[in-house]
Amino acid sequence: MAKLSGGPGELRILVGAPDGSWLAGAGYGKFVRVWDAVKWREVARLECGAEETTALAVAPSGNWLAAGGFGKSVQVWDAATWVQILLISKDRGGPISLAAALSGAWLAASAFYGTMYAWRVPSGELFQCPSSIRSMGDLVVAPDGSWIASATQDTTVHLWYMQVEREKELLAGNVRNKPILLAAPDGSWLASVADVGSVQIWDTSIRDIGDEEQLASESAVDGFIAGPDGKWVVGATRGGDVRVWDVAKKRAWFDFAPRIASSGALAVAQNGEWIAVGTTLGSVRILETATCRVVVELFCCDQYGCEVELLTTAVCGRWLAGADTRGKLTVWNVDTWKPEFEVDGYGKGVTALVISPDGTWLAARYTDSILQIWSVKPGFDRMSPVARSSGITSIAGAPDGSWLAGGDVDGNVTVWCTKEGSEVAHFSGGREWIMAMTVASDGSWLAASTSGGLLFLWDTRDWKIRFRASGHAGRVRALAAASHGDWLVSAATDRSLRIWDTGTGRTLAVMRLAVEPLTCFVLPESDVVAGIVLGGRPYVFDYHPG
Repeated sequence: MAKLSGGPGELRILVGAPDGSWLAGAGYGKFVRVWDAVKWREVARLECGAEETTALAVAPSGNWLAAGGFGKSVQVWDAATWVQILLISKDRGGPISLAAALSGAWLAASAFYGTMYAWRVPSGELFQCPSSIRSMGDLVVAPDGSWIASATQDTTVHLWYMQVEREKELLAGNVRNKPILLAAPDGSWLASVADVGSVQIWDTSIRDIGDEEQLASESAVDGFIAGPDGKWVVGATRGGDVRVWDVAKKRAWFDFAPRIASSGALAVAQNGEWIAVGTTLGSVRILETATCRVVVELFCCDQYGCEVELLTTAVCGRWLAGADTRGKLTVWNVDTWKPEFEVDGYGKGVTALVISPDGTWLAARYTDSILQIWSVKPGFDRMSPVARSSGITSIAGAPDGSWLAGGDVDGNVTVWCTKEGSEVAHFSGGREWIMAMTVASDGSWLAASTSGGLLFLWDTRDWKIRFRASGHAGRVRALAAASHGDWLVSAATDRSLRIWDTGTGRTLAVMRLAVEPLTCFVLPESDVVAGIVLGGRPYVFDYHPG
């Protein structure tokens, strides 16, 4: 055994050569000391000019040693001669952590003031400089050099995709400040210390989708939905026009003119023959898709300043339902365009509207978080409410109309029988708000997301939970299911869209956006995802499973 003297200053970091031939240590003071691991004597004293050396890294081949600290620089020495081969002055705070690529071709550093850099060795060429984030901590490099993981002070882990020089993933769920990271030898997973006594593990093989396609729009789009065949999408600007885009060509098909004072509320016929547009004048204009002309105007509200807020159609194709800003609900027969049922509002706006596939019931969620389910029966002058609940934040209905689910501010999900209004299931999604809900096209599962970025999915046959998944680092604003039900997409405030396997809860792919997505939906019978981002810009991208 040997006892090594560190000389002046306290040693706080030790690294060794991969072949075990030498040992290097540093800490307080301006020197990095190197000892021969056979004779246990000092062979080099390297001056790095830092008040404190905070990080050391060794090339996997052992041919160089790197050091950095609060002296604002990173230095690299040749391990054969201990001659400096690279000096980098970059961040005013100096590096917190250093990590080398397996090939030894480049060196990465996380800086005190929240930036990550990577340099080629020995040229010093800066070839990766992601945007600044919060103060970073530990660094881990994928064995193949394809990604770098960095821990941050905001308890998240960032995964940087080196091939395209941009952030690939933001991993959430850690409670520990600046988590400690560890990567699998083959790079297939990444682990971090989370709560006391627990470790979080992520699959790093998740596919990065790439950039979204932008649809040209001069004004902010408030409403955005898909045509029934999935070949076109339609958007409406508030107070302005309605535009239809060809999804395959990513260009406008046509604009409806003249300006129709759209409120942003939209609905499309089940056969695609017409588009219903709510207006700021309290009416609904029915536009013929083939000829681009207004064929009929339906009046929902005759009070000044009242606007049509929401529109939806029944799957059977016979009914169009609408809600105005005063909470009035109207259901029109699309064969005659006459109102069949009406319910006066009570001064509260409607934030969600669902009509059953056969048009027998209508559910409305109001701005005061009250949910009411109305039974629509032929011959009734008014619809009679069969169920009422408060604190509701999101609703979704069964494809066959047999039940309606509502999530509330306390993280609970309640399911009601729409025929009788009785409660058939109740379960908790945690203590956070239920932000969004969606249902499989065959009704086999129900999914809900929370303000904390969690995703829950229940099997509707026995109402047992299938999985609870995490991944988003922000509120999940929207959910949408693919037509086949094999996957669903989520849109969150962490500026990402995430594709989930509905059987296992595993993340299949992630897409990073420049700004936060507000909505998302999947085009019928396709793998195309579309929606609107903050600011009203529509987006669309084609997700190819596998």
